[in-house]
Amino acid sequence: MKNQKRNAIIRLIVMAVLMVNMVLTLAGKNPIPFDEAELTEWLTVAAAGLSTLWSWWKNNNVTTAAQEAQNTLKAIKEDGDGSDGAVFEEVEEGDVE
Repeated sequence: MKNQKRNAIIRLIVMAVLMVNMVLTLAGKNPIPFDEAELTEWLTVAAAGLSTLWSWWKNNNVTTAAQEAQNTLKAIKEDGDGSDGAVFEEVEEGDVE
């Protein structure tokens, strides 16, 4: 559901930018007042910034311990509650505080 909302917002933003670009072009204005070198430089900086943010945001499991923890988390999520005992020892109801 979150992906659908994100994708819809991206499509609306792209459409709005293209509409503004079209209106400016029809009015005889230059919608992108940059030369090719400036545009390339700006796009490179933007791509580097976005890739940095994306790498920082994602969970990068580099160490063995982090990979094992991710596998444990994945097993818990798939199982729902870990009731098969594969991840943790089963706890009897009386043992839970």
